[in-house]
Amino acid sequence: MRTDKGWVLNGAKCFIGNAARAEWILVQATLDPAKGRAGQRSFFVEKGAPGLTGMRIEKKMGLRACESVSFALEDCEIPAENILGGETRDTRAEGTGSSAYGATMASLNTARVGVAASALGLARAALDEARRFARESGAVRHPRVRD
Repeated sequence: MRTDKGWVLNGAKCFIGNAARAEWILVQATLDPAKGRAGQRSFFVEKGAPGLTGMRIEKKMGLRACESVSFALEDCEIPAENILGGETRDTRAEGTGSSAYGATMASLNTARVGVAASALGLARAALDEARRFARESGAVRHPRVRD
């Protein structure tokens, strides 16, 4: 919701990397659902901002190198100058990836290769460890265990 000083955001966010440690959190929000992706903007939310609540570090089974954080925005006031790229932008550039959505997706796509490589390495290490255990314990003699 627009105010005379900026914006008031309400909603919840989850799996935001390192948000509990950051001085500023970049939050993407839909300001005008009728505009689809063009109605989205990115906001810098300062740590300790009134309405930034429920900061919780998620417990994960793996990939703990980067904390995943959930939090809520409850009538969180964001100054107008905290909008990344300003409130308006040239809509002629909409299809070029210059939108808030396009920038977010480009960032996620860049990180996906590293996450996939880490997952593959972890899976290979788990397989190697399981084989080692099966050999040392004699479990390879069991008909359901293959070497």
